[in-house]
Amino acid sequence: MPKISLSKEANKKRRESFMTDEEILRINDYIVDLNLCKGDMSDLYSEWADIEKYYGNNQDDISKRPNSKVNIMNANIEGQAALVAEQEIAVITRGESAGDDEFAEDGRVGIEWTLRKNYFKRPLRMFVRRLLKFGMSAFLVFFDPDAMKKFGLVKIQPISLNCLFVDRHITDILRYQEGDYIARAIPMSRKQNVDVYGEEKADAIDYGMFGFEDTCFEVDSISVMENTSTIIQYWSRENGCLRLEEFTGDGLLLFDSFKGLSRKENQKDKQSSVHSYYKYTDDKYPIFISSLYQREGNFWATGDGKLLLPLQKLINELYDKIRICARPNLAVYDINADMDLDDYDENSLEPRPFDGTNSPDPVKVYSWGTVNENWWRLLMEIYRAAQRTTRFSELMTGQQDKGGENTATEAAIQHQQGNIATDDKKGIIEPTLIEVCEFALGLMMEYYTEGKSFRANKDKKDYRWIDFRRLSKVPVKIPATEEYQKEYIDKNADQDVPKWQYITGSDGMPLTKSVDLDIEINIGAGLPKNKAFITKFLTDMSKAILIDETGMQKPVIYWEEMREFLKKYVGLPIKDLDEIKAMVAPPPMAGQMPGQPGQVPGQMTGQAPQAAPTANMNAQGLGANNGPAMGNLSVIRGG
Repeated sequence: MPKISLSKEANKKRRESFMTDEEILRINDYIVDLNLCKGDMSDLYSEWADIEKYYGNNQDDISKRPNSKVNIMNANIEGQAALVAEQEIAVITRGESAGDDEFAEDGRVGIEWTLRKNYFKRPLRMFVRRLLKFGMSAFLVFFDPDAMKKFGLVKIQPISLNCLFVDRHITDILRYQEGDYIARAIPMSRKQNVDVYGEEKADAIDYGMFGFEDTCFEVDSISVMENTSTIIQYWSRENGCLRLEEFTGDGLLLFDSFKGLSRKENQKDKQSSVHSYYKYTDDKYPIFISSLYQREGNFWATGDGKLLLPLQKLINELYDKIRICARPNLAVYDINADMDLDDYDENSLEPRPFDGTNSPDPVKVYSWGTVNENWWRLLMEIYRAAQRTTRFSELMTGQQDKGGENTATEAAIQHQQGNIATDDKKGIIEPTLIEVCEFALGLMMEYYTEGKSFRANKDKKDYRWIDFRRLSKVPVKIPATEEYQKEYIDKNADQDVPKWQYITGSDGMPLTKSVDLDIEINIGAGLPKNKAFITKFLTDMSKAILIDETGMQKPVIYWEEMREFLKKYVGLPIKDLDEIKAMVAPPPMAGQMPGQPGQVPGQMTGQAPQAAPTANMNAQGLGANNGPAMGNLSVIRGG
């Protein structure tokens, strides 16, 4: 059911109640530009919709075809997304100047706490999934004062690409922050509008979709669309100051940050004053975008979804042909029917009945043909092409070519190539996360009004009291002058000569600035998630022996360390070492002297020290510790 908008006169009167003539003209210009932006992206919307259908196995069925849906896109994209999003994220902070260093740890703890309370693996996975499917993905960063029992929390949310609009004059992804504007469309119900903008403005809103948020993906319920308003958040800059304006899809201005009033107040009669919406974010837009495979001269990039789409269509088509040719023979028992295979649709599973006479045989059997062996070979080649396209190995998607054979070397290479591909994509995501964390820290300095105790180390009972307002008032330090150093030594003869001194103002108080931190984000820090892998790795390492500086043989990992790992990381019910030490030790064996020189800890006297692992030269295909040698041609079948 199409939306019925207000009459032109009623709409004009409604807008004049909340807007000046200048504001009406300005918002009209915004809407015109957004519509032009939407028009430029029409082909892109169709492409995204096609990718989304095949990704979710929701493509349209074709009449009289088997409509095979053998999904390779989902396994490939979800495998990569899981490999990136499920890894640990390490935050490292360093002060950019001498005065910043003492606040670097506070910044790290605050950022880690923010990510933890956002349950960040969930939004990160959505972010990575969109990046892989469509080639673009974006985070929105804002402060929610009601979260965390009214203490507040910086929220980090991935936003849908079909609701995002970037200045269409920007064609370089690295310059989107320089654009005249960046905007997003938000569908909101009347209740939400009442909560945010108040009863008066909520009643003035003309409800219904206005084409800014349903241009790409299907909406399940038309009734929901008709009872929803479209709110545009429009970020721009004036004289270098960040400005936020919020208006409906049909042009009713609800909020202007330059007016300095709350969202529920009528801002029409309030004069504008140019000032930044946020204090400590360098007037950056609060939306941060990553791109995958950039296209020259085009802001919007390409993702794995577009590259896999033609392969997905070809696989489905080949399976259709195979299923058609593999059908059982058709037996016709009607002696009054004269049937000709030429009259059948070759792609139909169910032949159309038709009448005929002059049939000499009471029974006819028709064969639909045989499956061409080359089709199977082509299918296998398409699967390999999908791996080459995304550089993500089938070994890492949980599938393996059962008809083929991979040597151990080939399997290792495939696995390594898969890691390289995901490492490359992590390298694309990490700079965006750094920008997100820098922006989040600025919001924390601005909006938190009190200190709080934070866990400084998630694995230990180590707590830190932090008031983030202090990070906005960091004393400025400069190299100490000779005069200052001499004066300091005269007063503190037993102290070292200071290298830095504070800059003071006319009132004698130190000058301050907001903290400047070098933030580093590492995705995949710490131990791997696969406990079986890391346990096998450490078990092998525990057998290795190294020579120390005295020429003594020492194990790389001591048995105490291995026990501690098995207890804490693997979760085995192993007793504490203190309990073991409390037990009565057995008497030493005859001829054994405790503490004999040259004895490796945990090794019995008279036993030769264990040497580094060596290959078993008598067994073909075996390497160190009788494991498979990576350089031979031993065959691994079926993964």
